[in-house]
Amino acid sequence: MDAKVLLRFGVLSPVAFWLTIFACGIFLPDYSHLTRMVSELGEQGVLTQYYFTFGLVVVALFSVPFIIALQKECRARGLHMLPVLILWLFTLSILGAGIFPYPTYLHGLLGSPSMLLFLSPLLALVLWPHKKISGVRLLSGVALVLMLLGFTIFIPDILQNLFGVKQRVFHLAWTVWFVSLWFMFRKSDTDRVLPPA
Repeated sequence: MDAKVLLRFGVLSPVAFWLTIFACGIFLPDYSHLTRMVSELGEQGVLTQYYFTFGLVVVALFSVPFIIALQKECRARGLHMLPVLILWLFTLSILGAGIFPYPTYLHGLLGSPSMLLFLSPLLALVLWPHKKISGVRLLSGVALVLMLLGFTIFIPDILQNLFGVKQRVFHLAWTVWFVSLWFMFRKSDTDRVLPPA
């Protein structure tokens, strides 16, 4: 299959995420994206629970062909695979958080691996030579900084009344990283048709 087609799912996945949370937010009375958690949109028993679940499952499914394409591209270009393999943890995390609603134990447990996503741009910064993949230093650096800023959710004294903003900084970070990966890999080698897995 054409790599360009698969890589586009790296853009479609975050688009599906943001459409899901904004659409669900419209239908929840008094919900504020500035102060409340994303998970509350899929909270057990709320009006938008199943729409939220469906949306996150789509986000996870969209990321699968994207990651597969990245793995094939890394293999073809002689790039280390580890930065891409970390993305599987994030995909499973999104899937688990969607299937098991907040505030169940499994929601928190399966959603927690997403905190390891910062390792993906960090490892890309260290392991991927900038001569082999244009823009990797800048784009991985920006994504990494945003992800680290997202960790302020664990520091209550910072923007204590804006938890939703802090959480969405993290989601902005993975959006930037997914789109950056699409942008970096969409050229040159991706013009060819990839061999079957």
